[in-house]
Amino acid sequence: MIQLPADTSANVTTDAPCTVSVIGGEVLVGRPSSGTCQVRVQMTNGATYASQVQFSGGEGCCPYTYFGTAGPLEPIDAGTGD
Repeated sequence: MIQLPADTSANVTTDAPCTVSVIGGEVLVGRPSSGTCQVRVQMTNGATYASQVQFSGGEGCCPYTYFGTAGPLEPIDAGTGD
């Protein structure tokens, strides 16, 4: 889950096999296996941010459950693509 700044609207995208859903001010990210998802957030004011979500498999009783850890939203400089 990625928390969006208060009172903002955004277009959120990622590449398959990752999925995103925006519910209120939260971005829910899903992935059917271990790996990394790159999430891009385009705010209505034109600012663009990115976050990386790392998914790993559960162990013990839940080997087919995947847990994600999201990094912070980092601004992307539109002029350089970074």
